[in-house]
Amino acid sequence: MKELISERFFKMLLIITNKDDLAADYLISALIEKSLPYFRINSEDIQNYLVNYSCQNNKYEAKIRHKNKILDLSEVKSVWYRRAISPSINQDIDFYSKKFISGELQHLVEGICLNDDLVWVNPFDAVIKAERKIYQLKVARNMGFKIPNTLISNDKNLINSFHLQNVPIICKPIYHGYFQKKDDNYAIYSNRIEPKMFDGFDSIYPTYFQNEIKKISDIRVTVVRNDIFSIQITFDNSKTPDWRRKECDVSYKEFDLPIELKENCIRLVSELGLNFGAIDLARTIDDEYYFFEINPTGEWAWIEHKLGLPIRESLIKTFYRTK
Repeated sequence: MKELISERFFKMLLIITNKDDLAADYLISALIEKSLPYFRINSEDIQNYLVNYSCQNNKYEAKIRHKNKILDLSEVKSVWYRRAISPSINQDIDFYSKKFISGELQHLVEGICLNDDLVWVNPFDAVIKAERKIYQLKVARNMGFKIPNTLISNDKNLINSFHLQNVPIICKPIYHGYFQKKDDNYAIYSNRIEPKMFDGFDSIYPTYFQNEIKKISDIRVTVVRNDIFSIQITFDNSKTPDWRRKECDVSYKEFDLPIELKENCIRLVSELGLNFGAIDLARTIDDEYYFFEINPTGEWAWIEHKLGLPIRESLIKTFYRTK
């Protein structure tokens, strides 16, 4: 780590996230310990920042100040794009004015931070593209990953036919698994669809179905450039196909993927224009592996906390080095 510390004045890391990001807190604790420079932008605080962008007489300057910290964008060498910029507006103004100001602040901060010469984990245009689950499936399939039989449709005849050919099947969100209400939030998991639920089934909106893979475990693969960290997740999937449910009794252990699959996971992350990706696979009793999805901003601190895998060090190595 001596090399990193000796170059610390030339390696500013910009972290774009929000206040409730525990992974950012976890990484920052290591940056402080190593005396590595960083500047954290939280979406909720942007309305309180002093922002100065100037391009006059062939001189360019961009600075952001929050409390006693000042960021000179010319010193930034890498960006950790953890969460999308979505400024909170606390002024007592109407909804449409808040929406307009939030958009102005978002494009201001994104505009002054964008720089193709920096190391991005991950570039936010690549994140937007890679988050599309249907696109992920196409890319993964073309790269040789096995994927479950999939149907996204609101045609009840096609859905019933798919159900009869692929029992058992699961249903999951096309976008993400968070449902927000005014006073509460809910998680939407992958759910097993029982045959009786198709009696008279009808849907106005397209719904995402897949045949349920008979798996012996889930595999979470975390890729940081050319570093790969894999764990096996086991639980009683007779009750639910989704190990993330709070009621699941889950066990974790480090897992060594076949070399060809390791290489393909690294290639997938690169193919999507990313430097980081959290890939979800299923392992069958016949040692086959099925691709479910990839999250370009997936959580990883819990893996290091439980199993001691050095994901944080791999990220730090990526941030504080030349491109």
